[in-house]
Amino acid sequence: MATREVRWELGNRRYWRGLNAIRTNLAQIWEAFFKGSPRNPWEKFLLRGLSLPTHMNTSTSSPP
Repeated sequence: MATREVRWELGNRRYWRGLNAIRTNLAQIWEAFFKGSPRNPWEKFLLRGLSLPTHMNTSTSSPP
């Protein structure tokens, strides 16, 4: 029983270490992707998202 608990503890530790590694990788990718962009990264997404539908609306609403 003790060996099973130790094995589970080691697996749990490995799992959390992997999660932390993924989190740091995501943070680095996030910073690299949004360098030189607006201070708030969501601003970029919102601007892109807001500009797309308006272009689509103007192209579709214009009579053929």
